[in-house]
Amino acid sequence: MGDGEQSMYSTGLYSELKGLSDSGTPPKTRISSARDVRSMFTRATSAYDKRHQKNALVKGLVDGNPPWPNKTKDAQRYRANFNNGEGYAYLETSVTAFYDVYSEPETYATVTADVNDPNSQLYSDIITKHFDWLQRQDDEMDFNIQLSIHDMVYYGTGPQLFLRPLDWRSTAVPHRSLYVSDDERANVASWQWCIFQFDYNVNELWDFIADEEAARISGWNVAEVKRSIMNAKPTSWTSPEWNQWEAWQQALRNNDLYLGSQCAKVRIAKILYKEFSVDGAEPKISEAWVDIDASSDEFLNRFENRYDDMRQAVCAFYYDRGDGFHQSIKGLGVKMYQLLTSRMRLQLAAVDAAFATSTVFLTSNQPTGRQALSNIQFGAFTVLPNGVSTIQQSNLQGVLEPAIAMGEQLGRVLDNNLSQYRQRMELPSGNPPTKYQVQAQLAQSATLGKTQLARYYQQLDELYAEKFRRASNPDLPKGTKNKWLKLALEFQKKCADDGVPREIFEKCYVKATRIAGQGSQFMREQSLNQIYATLFPALPEDGKERLIRDMISATVGPSLTNRYWTRGAIDPQAADQNWQAEVEHGILYDGGAVQITPKQNDIIHLTKHFEWLAQGVQSVQQGGDLAEIFNSLVAGRAHVAQHMARLQQDASRKQEFAQFMELFKSISQSIDEMQQMLQQQAEQQAIQQQQMAQAQVSVDAETMKAQNKIALDQAKAQNMMQIKAAKAQQDMALKDAETAQRLKIAQATTTQDLANQQAQQTQKVNEAAIKNAGLIAKQQIANQKPMIPGQSI
Repeated sequence: MGDGEQSMYSTGLYSELKGLSDSGTPPKTRISSARDVRSMFTRATSAYDKRHQKNALVKGLVDGNPPWPNKTKDAQRYRANFNNGEGYAYLETSVTAFYDVYSEPETYATVTADVNDPNSQLYSDIITKHFDWLQRQDDEMDFNIQLSIHDMVYYGTGPQLFLRPLDWRSTAVPHRSLYVSDDERANVASWQWCIFQFDYNVNELWDFIADEEAARISGWNVAEVKRSIMNAKPTSWTSPEWNQWEAWQQALRNNDLYLGSQCAKVRIAKILYKEFSVDGAEPKISEAWVDIDASSDEFLNRFENRYDDMRQAVCAFYYDRGDGFHQSIKGLGVKMYQLLTSRMRLQLAAVDAAFATSTVFLTSNQPTGRQALSNIQFGAFTVLPNGVSTIQQSNLQGVLEPAIAMGEQLGRVLDNNLSQYRQRMELPSGNPPTKYQVQAQLAQSATLGKTQLARYYQQLDELYAEKFRRASNPDLPKGTKNKWLKLALEFQKKCADDGVPREIFEKCYVKATRIAGQGSQFMREQSLNQIYATLFPALPEDGKERLIRDMISATVGPSLTNRYWTRGAIDPQAADQNWQAEVEHGILYDGGAVQITPKQNDIIHLTKHFEWLAQGVQSVQQGGDLAEIFNSLVAGRAHVAQHMARLQQDASRKQEFAQFMELFKSISQSIDEMQQMLQQQAEQQAIQQQQMAQAQVSVDAETMKAQNKIALDQAKAQNMMQIKAAKAQQDMALKDAETAQRLKIAQATTTQDLANQQAQQTQKVNEAAIKNAGLIAKQQIANQKPMIPGQSI
């Protein structure tokens, strides 16, 4: 926001925030001076003066202030002037409904692991359980929530603030201690700045710098904080030692209550302001702390770009949105002040009239008048003085009725205007209402409107989400001495020990746990009973158990639920562990070995295994197969011993280990007794077998002799047959060989004869060819002779 935009804000509280330079360059930080913060705070308190005055009157309405502030003079002292408590009743009813929404769920928040993993539900349940444990370690959480709800309902906002950057706890800040610009919207994320005022005792302020090294890392100016603490000393403390920090530090370390009670409170202004955006990224939120009464220009704490969003430091808890601006939001107190004050005054006028109607009027005829109206009391009789002649009775009914009627009319107007805080119960005329009409009227008077409920849940979601973000921060210092940071680290370790991967924390979303009934115990019981009556048989087993727990919780409260439902909350991880133990029993029954894994829960597994072993012992006692069951018990005992060895290393489980050890000894004794029984049975069987063997020796010898002779004859016959078969086979092979040889010789002879015949034929052909060639040659010679004339051919 540039300097040219400052004029649009009616309070002018932006003048100290640096704007863009003439070249459009943003400053490194928009506040660089502690004096600028003090200036902003001074003008903010001045702008809020009328609001504070109005809120003081509103507060007096429920604190018991009478409606007539100046009826103290003699002429008015006889008039009735008291607070009828109706304003407090309106406030209590509405606050109770919101507190019920916060406190009645079995866990404050529900964490959901938004991952594509078959174990996502298991991870969600584990983190939810341990995150609820963490929040219940904060013994001031309930106190802060109640203060926040009170201011939200009565004034319109009930802010909660995170005082330290790493601490997961939030603190309720009084409505009157928050200052924002007139033109800020009713949306914390859009705030440009806000200022909180705190009044700290010196020991409370010292807590921030007790670990000086850690304090400097967090942005604290340790020397300036020490100076503010020492400046808070009383003027009567003139001893030089109180000018030296060593004396203060020793007294503070000793938790000197006298020191804290004698010193003045240190007034602190904490400002959160939005920086300019850098390179198009979302603007960061910086933080600064200033001693309001100091004269130096030093910050007590300043940390630039500390938060990514204003909601990481503040949750405003608006009751409604007004017309969209922060200052337009009005709570119950402002809305009911004028009407309720007028109504009380009318009621008091009716009280005065009623007193006047019931008064006896005496008339005196004496000139001295009032002085003559003295009487003398004789036991039950009263003697009036002389001069009192008549007794008059006045009827002021006509004065009383208009006041009562107008008071009732204003009451109806109040009920209509404030129905969002407390639903009005209509009183029907005519016949008495039925049971269902009464139930409907109770439901109407005890519930929050859906809009108010949804808005409150949304803001609780934001608060719990920020708490979870801080508690799951992977960068928490591991060697911290801070109690609350150590608890956050323990929360992370509990989740890791139960098998939740580290990266799951970054993919979780957190919501306040919802309950039925819209803030009404009556409506919650009605809705749960309806589900029980109509849907209980169709619910799965875990759904049935959850419904029963919710019904008990709605009746006696979550803190007493386990008193009546001893099974405990539904734990999917425990169900998986039980199932795994049951699977192991099948392996152990066959005498197999089962190795334990790091993620197994020793308590759950030992509980299931000892139940199974006890059933095996009982089965033997009832006549089961001793040998078969003994082997499974031996395998089971060996597996249980592995769990016992690991459990013994956990110092926090000494009591459970001792209990399991007693069971282990009992089971081992039973197994040893079974082993003795098996040994006795084996010895008896050996003796019986020996006797039977001796009785059958002779019979066995003759039988063996006959069997040997038969076997020998059979062997001889089989041998002769084998010899004959071998000889026959050999003869047949020789004959086959001879036949084959003869065939080969004959085939070779035939082939040679054919070759000789072919050679002779060829020779004859060649001789004929030679002879023919000679004839041809002779003929050719004859043809070549010369012709002689006259010679005949």
